[in-house]
Amino acid sequence: MKDGTAESGGARSRQREAVNLVLRGELQEAAQVLSVVVPVCLSSLGPAHPTTLLSQYWHAVCLARLGAGDRAVDLLARVNRHADRRMGDRS
Repeated sequence: MKDGTAESGGARSRQREAVNLVLRGELQEAAQVLSVVVPVCLSSLGPAHPTTLLSQYWHAVCLARLGAGDRAVDLLARVNRHADRRMGDRS
């Protein structure tokens, strides 16, 4: 049975690569990497997994900076919903 460990490690590695691209100002390249990472995270780790949420956040940052504000807001809203649920679990 798969436990998501390999997928999680690979997704985190690609996520770090994308964040480094963002920090270097290579937004288009980062957005391309994250456009692959996010669906993999969603399918293998689930929508509330921290790696999925961080990947969506960084993808939204890229999209916003590239002028795709509507898509960025949609992604940030999705991240926020899951973050709110996670915070509610800690209360």
